[in-house]
Amino acid sequence: MDAEDQPWHPEPEPLGSISGGTRTVELGTVAYARSGDKGGNCNVGLWAINARSWPWLRQAMSTQELMRMAPELKELDVVRHEFPNLHAVHFVLRGLLGKGGSSNLRVDHIGKAIGEYLRAKHVQVPVDLLIE
Repeated sequence: MDAEDQPWHPEPEPLGSISGGTRTVELGTVAYARSGDKGGNCNVGLWAINARSWPWLRQAMSTQELMRMAPELKELDVVRHEFPNLHAVHFVLRGLLGKGGSSNLRVDHIGKAIGEYLRAKHVQVPVDLLIE
């Protein structure tokens, strides 16, 4: 079976905690995002603004943290993937859009805004990542 034929498997959740001084900032201060939809599912990719921020983003963006940031996701099946070469964490939010965009009454009925919604959420970021 070729690598591209392999089914996707979620990555293990990161362990540990943030050490050192932190400051509360919007996630968008240290990460970009892109999101979309496929039927009733939504996906969102978050990637570090720079390579220095990747270890923090990988550690900080667990499924549990995603659900803290967006409590409306708690009832969903969330699958987490990492893309280390892209410095990115990717989530599939299964069922967020119900039967799909055309049948959904949520504000973001086609999943395009979930990335910016998450970038506006506040997170604890190590101070050394905020210094240019």
